[in-house]
Amino acid sequence: MRGLRSRVALLLMLPGLAAISGCGGGASDLPPLGEVSGKVLLDGKPEEGIKVFFESQVSARSAIGETDKEGKFTLFYTKDLKGAPVGKCKVKFDQPMQPEKGIHFSKLPRKYFMEPQFEKDVAKGPNEFNFELSSQGANETPLVTP
Repeated sequence: MRGLRSRVALLLMLPGLAAISGCGGGASDLPPLGEVSGKVLLDGKPEEGIKVFFESQVSARSAIGETDKEGKFTLFYTKDLKGAPVGKCKVKFDQPMQPEKGIHFSKLPRKYFMEPQFEKDVAKGPNEFNFELSSQGANETPLVTP
């Protein structure tokens, strides 16, 4: 009877041991990441609320950041993990509506999201990339009445 209890206890602990050892989707499954930050200027000026996407060739997940009032951004691979996969990444931009921040329409042309205009090579360690975008061709029709 004692041997049976030991086996049952071991079977109940196996999932926990697998998670601790790194099996089943832990941090060891992540691609190598490089820290990525930078600045986005729209028509030569910083623009708040622009989403920055780095799409990697080695990962299905995009690293995402958002510009602040000074146009600065930092990329996150997951909610709590900074960085983007090391290697070549296609860079896309979007500016979704954010009425709480005074953004009622996008000043960006769709080309920045639909057809990446930039490709960057992310290295291990810190990376800084700055982008100059143009609003020429953007649809500035309000999506929400202010």
